[in-house]
Amino acid sequence: MFHAAWQGAIVGVAVLALVCFGRCWPASLRYGLLIIALLKFAIPPMVSLPTGVFSQIGPVIERAPVSTSGSNRVVPERIDPVENVPANSVPIDSAERIHVTESSNYRPSSKFGSESSEPSELGSVGLNWKGWLLLCHLLGTAVVVIWIVAQVFRLSLIRRRAQFLGTGEIAVEYQDLVKRFGIRSAPPLQISNEILSPIAFGLVRPVVMLPTEAVERLPLTVLKPILAHELAHIQRHDLIVNWLQLVLFSIWWFNPVVWLVNRAVRKTREECCDDLLLTRGFVSQDSYCDTLVSAAATLAARVPIGAALGFAEHLHPLRKRVARIMDRTIRRSPKLSFVGGLVVLLSAGLILPGLRSQETKEKVRPSFVEGRVDLSRRGEDSGNPAPSIETFEQLFAKLQWFHHRVTPYLPLVRESEKVVEQLGSESVPFLKEKLLRRVGQTI
Repeated sequence: MFHAAWQGAIVGVAVLALVCFGRCWPASLRYGLLIIALLKFAIPPMVSLPTGVFSQIGPVIERAPVSTSGSNRVVPERIDPVENVPANSVPIDSAERIHVTESSNYRPSSKFGSESSEPSELGSVGLNWKGWLLLCHLLGTAVVVIWIVAQVFRLSLIRRRAQFLGTGEIAVEYQDLVKRFGIRSAPPLQISNEILSPIAFGLVRPVVMLPTEAVERLPLTVLKPILAHELAHIQRHDLIVNWLQLVLFSIWWFNPVVWLVNRAVRKTREECCDDLLLTRGFVSQDSYCDTLVSAAATLAARVPIGAALGFAEHLHPLRKRVARIMDRTIRRSPKLSFVGGLVVLLSAGLILPGLRSQETKEKVRPSFVEGRVDLSRRGEDSGNPAPSIETFEQLFAKLQWFHHRVTPYLPLVRESEKVVEQLGSESVPFLKEKLLRRVGQTI
């Protein structure tokens, strides 16, 4: 999570600065860049591509060593017979002879070390600082999830108690807007006295809901842009992006960059809907500003940001939103253009890939090679005061190899020692050569 946090923070800050610099850019382009910054927190940091900027930094993320046998225990590679022993290995002399105790009760274990009757001390060790941080993160995630579930449950109850608006001038105007937007399945229109601002919610079955006060007090000319704004959210599939924000927020609730990116996404999303209404002729600039002012005076309440999208979201202050609507120098577009799509795809290919991972495949060559000792490996780990777990597993694998390969020839070694004692030291080279040749032919 550390690599995902710092990569997402860098991308989020850079995109926020770019969006702030390009205020006159189309809102759809800025919205696409912000979605990329949001997706950076969702993609694992080890997913890399050659086109990624972060992929050129690595390899940094190291994976665990891969065992060639498919198990957790490191298994030594196949050793050739004696004729192929490296030149830097020498025969075992009497000073280097290794005595192996024969025992019929020997049972090789697939795990590291031998079984011990003493109880393990790991259970008594308390949590370290990483464990406490993980616990705090899980508690915070649980709180956010409970908050989201409570909002969804509250909205579902309001939806059940709300009334359907299927007749009248408002319903006729609403159906006409649905046809103009090209929405195949028209979301139901409901009114409720439990909400104070127009909202659209529902991931599987979206619904548009108006407060009873707005239907009673606002004229149809003001309600039409409000309904068109809510339908624009549904046509643009903003409810899916809103749920993506909720999921990422439940994981990265502690990251301030996620808070800032989510806020910028909500703000830019409203600007995209405003541009869509203005460019398609649903409403003029002057009448839309009048609608905002009338809605702010009548519906001065915030919607629940988590599970719903509303026209009254971020209504105060109105100065910046009205100034942007009346600004004729801003390039507006109802959707992302072809050039803007290429820019977003290029940015995604550069930003989304993470660091390159490095897999270390270690093959263990035992020091004991068919009755000889490989002197090239002597003292390799002598300067390491704290060997790793892999080093101990390698040593244990070597000992197991030595036991299974050398122990069957111990009677032959003892017989050769008796012959040496009887015939003298002159027969030692001959017997050693014969012994090693026999061991090499047997394998």
